Amino acid sequence: MIIFSLVFSVVTSPNVRSLSLSSGTPISVGATYYGGEYNGQWVIDNVNQCSRIANGEFTASSLGAVVDTVCDDDNGLGYQNDVPLHNTVSFAELSNNPSSHDFSALGGLSAGTRVEIEYNGRCVVAEKRDVGLGGSAVNGHLRAIDLWWQTARSLGFTNGFDVVNVRLAGSTPLTPLGQSVKCSTPLSSQRQVVVDELTSQKQANNGQTSTRGNTKKQAKAGASGNSQSTTNTTGKVSSEATNTGASNGVLSTGISVFDDNSTKGISQYYRLLVLIVVIILITCAIWWYRFKRIKPKKASKAKSIKGFRRKKHRTKKRK
Repeated sequence: MIIFSLVFSVVTSPNVRSLSLSSGTPISVGATYYGGEYNGQWVIDNVNQCSRIANGEFTASSLGAVVDTVCDDDNGLGYQNDVPLHNTVSFAELSNNPSSHDFSALGGLSAGTRVEIEYNGRCVVAEKRDVGLGGSAVNGHLRAIDLWWQTARSLGFTNGFDVVNVRLAGSTPLTPLGQSVKCSTPLSSQRQVVVDELTSQKQANNGQTSTRGNTKKQAKAGASGNSQSTTNTTGKVSSEATNTGASNGVLSTGISVFDDNSTKGISQYYRLLVLIVVIILITCAIWWYRFKRIKPKKASKAKSIKGFRRKKHRTKKRK
């Protein structure tokens, strides 16, 4: 029974493919946002900005948003020496599995790594400034990136739970806050589709996920004092003018390495087939054990009784 449970868990467990942005090939990943949400208008609901607004440091209208009545979402502190994410074009790298806490769904990027993000034909260059746990798949794609709400607003990412295309941006300047550009070379036309091969049960969780995608509080990897921060001494992102959101280098002709539907279908059928074979083998083993161990004992008992009767009969005959 223990062996069967182990085999069953291996066969039915999701095959999460760890991503890597080491090449210039765009990758499609699941994305969410945090720190704020869109509900007809942008609503700030992280503790840091809400508190600073309440203290009169700045106003919500200056950020083009309103303040939530609760303000209980993640504020992005706890990473990079607690430098606030206020007015940054940034994102958090999530984990391959919410229970593993590896914070490496994009290959384990170092703090400050710049990534070009495309959504609906618009591009921004943002930097890694946070990490998080992650969660269920987003439309069949590994949930790998969590956009700071001001970055999401620049992209028009109002859904809060959708697929984006990402690739390394090298030393390309950060996109100015509140801006995005039309992608010079659409990443979606050259993307490498990476599928998170999940069971239908996990995909069904997508429908139960809040459109915010971030009701959880992100776990932090701890202060990384040795990582380089791209902020100045005041903790604000340096405003680097740019008229492009494209990453460095020329992209090679993109080929879809993993097809969404076919990969998921083959994987699910394969697992089902393996599970059926395992069940058949276990059933055969049980029947073999019963016939080899139980029935021979019954036959032996019957033989001994028969011999006893024959011996008794012969004894009477001698008398």
